[in-house]
Amino acid sequence: MGRCCDTRFSEDGFIASAHIDHPMFWSVDSPNLYTAIATLKSGGTVRDVERITFGVRTVRFDADHGFFLNSQPLKIQGTCNHRITQEWARLC
Repeated sequence: MGRCCDTRFSEDGFIASAHIDHPMFWSVDSPNLYTAIATLKSGGTVRDVERITFGVRTVRFDADHGFFLNSQPLKIQGTCNHRITQEWARLC
């Protein structure tokens, strides 16, 4: 994969970004994951290392056609079953 390609400081801290050519998307059937490793060095000495696991995917919800994951329709299993008891209502 290589090293990150853009780094800079901002008001919020240090920002780094990278580009993944032709990523394998995360999906329910193929949960492809990537790992990014951020290494903080000072004076040539490693001060901290963070390993971040993540997936690449796109999501979209269309009111007429439903949920799409990576441009493919995906039926979401479940119900809209809300059970409010008097005791629960008092807590709200």
